[in-house]
Amino acid sequence: MHKLRKNEPNEIIYLKADSNYTIFEFTNGEKDISGFTLKHHQEKPELKGFLRVNRAYLLNPKYIDRIIKQDSTFDIRLSDGTKTKVSRRRLQTIIPRAEKYSLFG
Repeated sequence: MHKLRKNEPNEIIYLKADSNYTIFEFTNGEKDISGFTLKHHQEKPELKGFLRVNRAYLLNPKYIDRIIKQDSTFDIRLSDGTKTKVSRRRLQTIIPRAEKYSLFG
């Protein structure tokens, strides 16, 4: 079971849902697995600024490299090269933040 340390949220690139587990991906390349769902982690106060972009990913906005619009869909590329799509339902919260930080590429 993963318990967040004090400065650890700054070291998390993303959290990824894997059935009833959550995989943590860190900036140093390490991964950790939690026995809790992604929704459980999303509600933690220390992860408040993270972005839920679809069912599978909770992203640290600090590590978003760019957002790419392709036709009517949006892809997010993270600093570690990971790519994921933004769900239509989550676009309303993602687009304003992306424009604010000039993340469109």
